[in-house]
Amino acid sequence: MTVYLRTITTARYVLTRYEAAPDVGELYDHGVDPGEFENRWDDPAYAGVQRDLLTLLADIVNPHPRRLRNTGSLA
Repeated sequence: MTVYLRTITTARYVLTRYEAAPDVGELYDHGVDPGEFENRWDDPAYAGVQRDLLTLLADIVNPHPRRLRNTGSLA
């Protein structure tokens, strides 16, 4: 099974959005959880952070990723 995802990392946060399930994801706050043990995706206290990072991700992501030959990786 192939899972397509997009991740954005800032100085404090890491957010991952899954292409096939836009309501599912991961959000970690390295300021309080540097080991990424607590997924804050569904935490109402992080709703604004999540919204801002999703907007930033949409602004900078390549909307048409290409598959690299012989690797299956996306560029």
